[in-house]
Parts: sequence; C-alpha cells; structure tokens
Amino acid sequence: MTKQVLDESRRLRGLMKVRPASLQMFLLGMFRKQERRTIISTKVGIEMYVDPLSALGNFLVSTGEYEREMCELVSEFLPVGGTFVDIGGNEGYISCVAGKQAGPDGLVLLVEPQTRLEDVIRINLALNKIHNCQIILAALSDAPSATISLWPSNNTGATSIVRPYRWGAEQQVVETISFSTLLDNNSVQYVDLVKVDVEGYEKEVIESLAPAIMAKRVGSILLEYHESVLKDRGLNWYTLDGQLLDAGMERILDHRLQFTGDGLAGYRMKI
Repeated sequence: MTKQVLDESRRLRGLMKVRPASLQMFLLGMFRKQERRTIISTKVGIEMYVDPLSALGNFLVSTGEYEREMCELVSEFLPVGGTFVDIGGNEGYISCVAGKQAGPDGLVLLVEPQTRLEDVIRINLALNKIHNCQIILAALSDAPSATISLWPSNNTGATSIVRPYRWGAEQQVVETISFSTLLDNNSVQYVDLVKVDVEGYEKEVIESLAPAIMAKRVGSILLEYHESVLKDRGLNWYTLDGQLLDAGMERILDHRLQFTGDGLAGYRMKI
C-alpha cells in the first residue's frame, strides 16, 4: 500500500502548486484514490505517518528530511536526559527528534492547539517509540483564550492564531496555558531547550516565556520568526528580539543561525 500511495502522490504532485489551498484540496479529493496517509522513513531515523501530498509529507518524500538545521541544533543543544518544550509541535516531527535525543530519562512537552492532530501525533510518537513525551493541546499564551483559523489539512503547519485563512477556514477556540503553568503542571524546574514555531504568534509566546527566562528556568531557545505576519500585525522582530535579550538571553552565534529578521534564531541563557 505504501508504494501505491507514493506512486499516486508523485503523479499528482503538480496539484501542490494550485492556489488557493481550498481549490487544491478539492482537486486532490477528486483525483486521489489511495489512502491519504502512509508511513515515510526519513534520513534522521524518524518515521512519520503523513499525507505525502501535504506540505510536510511532500518535503519528506522529496528530500528524506525536514528542517535539517533545526534537527541538528536540537541534537546539539538538548542533552541526554534533558527537557525539551516544543511550542507549535504540529504533527510531532521535531518532538520525535528531541525524544530520541533526550532518551528515556528526558522529557518532551509538545504544545499544539490543533486538536485534529492529536491522533496523528500519538501515532508518530508510537512509531518512533517515544515514551517520554506529553501532549498539551493548547496555545502557549498568558491570554485567557485564543481562536485559530485552521488551514486546510494539506498544510497543518500553516495554521495560525493571528493569520486567518482567507477562504472560509474553520475556526477553533482553543485553551491557552502560560509557560510557567506548563512547567509547574509537569513538575519541571528547568528546561534545557525550547523550540518556538507559531506562525506569527511570537509576541504572545515571548511574553509568556519571559518570567521563566528571568527566573533562570530556560537554557536555550530556537525560535522561528515570521516577518511578514509580524508586519501585518504592526510588529517587528527586533523588538521581540530585544525583549528576549532584556529578559536574560543572548544570541547564539552559529552559521546556521545567521538571522536577518525572518527565519530561525537561537538564544541561550546569558552567563
């Protein structure tokens, strides 16, 4: 069945260029005959139960890997037995990488507001024998609640609280949890590494992280800035960057983190 699914995905890959995404999903629904999801093995030893015609699945099929630099940095900055918080965990790929790196004595907290992904996340964790991961179905924020605009299922990673999908996306009110509450609820005093990928919601996440940073409870942060979304909100990356520096972090100087306002930036606790 896996071969049939992948063969079909290759035949239909041209539909990935169709916009808007709602039309793409309609056409895929017309032409697809195989099961949507299948198990794909990656170069980093992670297996993922994904839709090969989703953004994530297409990348894995085409390259055999996903977010190489992020995976390398997680493996370097997360010690064996350490604690990792994945804010914006999507389908669990980075959490699986971190779970293997941390090992059975470590802990992974996967924070993801899309309840529709819970079963997929659990399957991916089980495929990779990750038993040290807790799933928290919430948005990380100090706000009392949040509403997400669910991007079509071919790109769940684009779902955003602050960037509504224009073509009639389903809305979902989600629970929120502050970073300090997240740690306290899981009896965590110190986090070795936090990964943040929240599609323009960086301001709220950083504000929630700040008290724990100032209390020296966070070792390092890998943060994806989404410059275009921040601009639409009247925000800029350097103000958010300044908030992290003022809270007690410093930039990680690494050739994979040559940050210019959009993309991946790294921080660590200032000594």
